[in-house]
Amino acid sequence: MGAFEGTWKGAIGYDTITVHLKVAKIYYNMDGGFYWDNIVGWHQYKRGPIVIESSYQNIGNTNLRTFIGGNENNINQLDGLLKDIRKNKRGKLSLTLVSSVTPNQLVWKLENTEGVRVRTNPNQAPYDWGFTLPENMVLTKQ
Repeated sequence: MGAFEGTWKGAIGYDTITVHLKVAKIYYNMDGGFYWDNIVGWHQYKRGPIVIESSYQNIGNTNLRTFIGGNENNINQLDGLLKDIRKNKRGKLSLTLVSSVTPNQLVWKLENTEGVRVRTNPNQAPYDWGFTLPENMVLTKQ
């Protein structure tokens, strides 16, 4: 997972995303409790010079991460959950490492998690299927 560690940046038009990833031992409170190595991360999304959303002020605090992921079967791919701060929702984020180019790149794919969406109140707004962040892009290691 060390190849994923560091700062990555991508741009689409005026939009830029910067992501900081690091390996961390995360405690899971199930089956008696255990620690598991994961990649955790924080992101900053800008439109031109304007910050749209950011968790960069929390870098290093694994409890305030906006991404957590890992993959036991493919050393070139991380699968995990990313928090869209503005919409207060989580999405499934896949990051695929392309190490055949210099500097290395990550292919970013963000999509909705699986499952049924239920409104618990008739006045509640319908589920928002979109994201604040881009759904597809390429990030380059900085």
